[in-house]
Amino acid sequence: MMRYYRHFENIGSGTVQIGRLDAEDIAISFFQNCHHLKEWLLKDSSSGKFVPDIEENINSSRHLSLCADIANGSKHLKLNRNQRSKVVQKVQRLNYHHVLEIRSDSEEVKHSLKSITWTVVTDKENIDGFRLATDCINDWRTYLKDKGLIIELRG
Repeated sequence: MMRYYRHFENIGSGTVQIGRLDAEDIAISFFQNCHHLKEWLLKDSSSGKFVPDIEENINSSRHLSLCADIANGSKHLKLNRNQRSKVVQKVQRLNYHHVLEIRSDSEEVKHSLKSITWTVVTDKENIDGFRLATDCINDWRTYLKDKGLIIELRG
């Protein structure tokens, strides 16, 4: 999950040049992996007994319920039942930041895709996809910390 989060961060910052379809794959893969962390937690013998309320945690978290809808919508093409967030209309819209560079000395024209951002469209608002991803990570971190499954190390 964190590997996809870092990739997601890179495509939004423009530090990595990537195509539209690859960017979409990375964003969707983050939300799928983030949502399916619950499966790993439930099936892992060392953590499963600590997380019997994991579904309630997802349903009570605005961020994780949106994440679930994105993951399930991408898996099933559309959400038609069991929508957790009750607000997702469209789970994605890619926004592209292009740079057009024209040099007067050589009359060379360069066009490049600078960055790609992702927007989650709900019936109430548009949410920056990477912001949502960050909020999901924070919600998981809080839940796992409360369950004693992660500890914060101080340097």
